[in-house]
Amino acid sequence: MTINLAKLIPKLATSRKIAPETINHSQQLLNIVNQISNEAISILPKKRSGFSYETRIYVQLFAQLTGLSPKQAAQNLQNRWKGYEDIFQSFQKSGFINGKNRRAIPDQPTLCRFKKSIANQNIAEKFTNILLWGQFLYALRSHLIGTALNLIADYNDEPCKANRDDPYCFGTKDGKFVNRTLVFSILSRDLHLIIVRFKIKKNEQT
Repeated sequence: MTINLAKLIPKLATSRKIAPETINHSQQLLNIVNQISNEAISILPKKRSGFSYETRIYVQLFAQLTGLSPKQAAQNLQNRWKGYEDIFQSFQKSGFINGKNRRAIPDQPTLCRFKKSIANQNIAEKFTNILLWGQFLYALRSHLIGTALNLIADYNDEPCKANRDDPYCFGTKDGKFVNRTLVFSILSRDLHLIIVRFKIKKNEQT
């Protein structure tokens, strides 16, 4: 039996996000991106040109920390790094025939294709957990997490279409069908932070 702490403690209902303008990019966030990128890249196909995987991971992690949409996060970072395009991708020329210049940060369509490719390769859970680990490291190094930690483990159910052949689709006592995820999170000070998520199969349910 698990206790839904989000219902007992109102502040757990939503995770506190970090204001974009307070993010320490150069000394902390980019270093963390470098730290987690090797593990992320090890599960991704080889890439030869364009925006590096590190850059895409950077945008995803920034969006996760701040709660911005991918489009907002990309534009925020584009404004910050304009003029540093060569750092974030490989190219021979900085401009195109139509007069447009290369971006430092990938735009939303590029990020959507990246997200879709991750889903198609069935590595979404692994990739998400790598980002969650990066989020934890940033919070830890920014002293947003205190020395006293409470570890919370709970199941999270989301409705799904009835499909008895789907190993991830559970039937509930009230006749509904759900996807079940085991979520581990920490509570420290006023911060509730998810650190890892695992999608549960029927035969893994205890």
